[in-house]
Amino acid sequence: MNIRRKRIAALLVAAVGLAGAALFAPTRLALTATLEPEGGLMLAVPVRADDPFEIRFIHSVHRTPVIESYRVGKDRSLVLEQVVYDSYGIGNPSSPEPGERFRIEDGKLVIEQMDRRFRVLRLRMGREVANHELTVAGRTYPHADWSEPGRRIRLEAKRVSVWDVWRLTSGGAAHG
Repeated sequence: MNIRRKRIAALLVAAVGLAGAALFAPTRLALTATLEPEGGLMLAVPVRADDPFEIRFIHSVHRTPVIESYRVGKDRSLVLEQVVYDSYGIGNPSSPEPGERFRIEDGKLVIEQMDRRFRVLRLRMGREVANHELTVAGRTYPHADWSEPGRRIRLEAKRVSVWDVWRLTSGGAAHG
């Protein structure tokens, strides 16, 4: 093989390697949902620091809607900023913490001005009526589309590959 062909072959190998690294290296910040305990990545939605998102569900005991509003922290934490619910009871906040504000609007109980930070949110998919939904950038991802009832999932902001984002959000199983 002459020198020119060797250079072209080397450049081609390097280009393929760089493309593979760009596609499969964990470079994209995403809000991810992972099955527990086995760890299968089920959803990867691209986000940036300070992007808002919501988790909506029907409370399993009260059978009333709950809306939790979060944002992605600069440190990749998940920051709970507001909770809206219909009634006091199991699992719902009974009063605001210092610095938070409680109000009633249109018959709903609202706790706002929250700044509760979580590294990870662990959720169990409702077996009956929960209808969990994740909404990011105006797009809703029903949990039933990517997780079975009763399953535990871990929600967190972390770096994933462009390939994971594409296969799990844009071109893969999680269509909203």
